[in-house]
Amino acid sequence: MRFGDKIRILRTARGYSQRFLAQQVGSTDPIISQIENGHLLPAPELEQRLLSALGYLPEMDAALSLIASGQPDGERT
Repeated sequence: MRFGDKIRILRTARGYSQRFLAQQVGSTDPIISQIENGHLLPAPELEQRLLSALGYLPEMDAALSLIASGQPDGERT
């Protein structure tokens, strides 16, 4: 899964706008949009701030992959 997909899923699950998330991490909403769309990879420091602001834990990766693939929980192909 692309990093931007992970950020978008986590952001929308929390009900955050791109602008709100950007303010939380000291960035701008156009930068968040570029990251989510895969046009920009954030610097490591911004990556960590984003993941922290969104409450990301590595254990979430399996569920995030299912969401990104459009499969309901529990359905694996």
